[in-house]
Amino acid sequence: MYLNHPSFIRQTIILWALMLIVTPLSAQLPHTVLAELLPEPDSTDLHVVVEATGFFRNTEYAGRLVDGETWPGMRLRAGLQKQIAARVFISAGAQVQRLAGDTQKLMWWPLLRFDYRLAPGWQLVLGTLYGHCRHDLPEPAFSSERFLTRPVEEGAQLFFKRNRFEAEAFIDWQRYIMQGDTAQERFLTSVVGKWQSDHIRLAAHTLFHHIGGQINTTDAKVSSVINNGVEVAYKQPLTHRLTIEGQLWLLNHSNMTPAVPLLFNSGRAVMPRLRLASDRLQVDLGYWYAKNYIAPAGEAIFSQISTRIPGYTLNQRQMIFAKLNYTRQIHPALHLLAAFEQYFDTRRIRYDYAFAVYLIYRNL
Repeated sequence: MYLNHPSFIRQTIILWALMLIVTPLSAQLPHTVLAELLPEPDSTDLHVVVEATGFFRNTEYAGRLVDGETWPGMRLRAGLQKQIAARVFISAGAQVQRLAGDTQKLMWWPLLRFDYRLAPGWQLVLGTLYGHCRHDLPEPAFSSERFLTRPVEEGAQLFFKRNRFEAEAFIDWQRYIMQGDTAQERFLTSVVGKWQSDHIRLAAHTLFHHIGGQINTTDAKVSSVINNGVEVAYKQPLTHRLTIEGQLWLLNHSNMTPAVPLLFNSGRAVMPRLRLASDRLQVDLGYWYAKNYIAPAGEAIFSQISTRIPGYTLNQRQMIFAKLNYTRQIHPALHLLAAFEQYFDTRRIRYDYAFAVYLIYRNL
């Protein structure tokens, strides 16, 4: 699908203006709606935790790089949570997910988590992680679609928070192998740090992607890729209900196993973004420039390596994008999230878009 550049900008501005005019107060922004809640110390009572999500996400990507996909379905997470000591939580349960129309496959995962508050500001998690949006990583490095494609992350996680600084380290062990297995082990580990004041935010992250193993029988080579990024942001209130924020992300990647060459062994990217936010609406307008950039866990639309045509690559990517996220608290336990995204490739004059609707119920 093609669209001329002025029309794309004009339609986007009109849509945003209308949404900002009608947006009232009191709701949560997208990352807090989708992120799993951290338990708060209260008592040693046993809690039944239920989270149900209905979702419909559709990506209309018509270029040569990535296929459009649709995820219509539902998810149920249920379990028991108990505070067994002053600083120790344990939870156990299961999660099931089904895509509409798939009559053959009901996906399910066991859930087990130990959450230990080591000391003031320190929190250790073993088992099922607090994942996805809780990591607070940029989309080109860590895709928001992993909420649907990898709904459960498992491994270990460490949080630290003191005054204006907070950090997280985690390892998501994606495939475990035993002696003699033919498959390779896979894991993703990351360290994320952020300092913020009332107006300024400084952030940095490192993601390490590893495929390998020493005890399997395959001849496949070990492969490791590292993604780094830094962010500088400034936020300013415009009115009592509206803020504006400017962001600048600088990203790069490196192949840590040169003996196994990638299509791009190193690359870099820059992403400036302007954000307008009220209590229910978040609107982003950004620009993406990348040269030979690879991010194995990143959002596909930002990629330079085709998932449609083997061997097809772009050594440079320039794209304007606009994102709109609307949330509404229908009930204290029920939230609606609607999203619309537009992407305009300025080099190939190509327009892609995506939209999604989520309905999330949590009893805690």
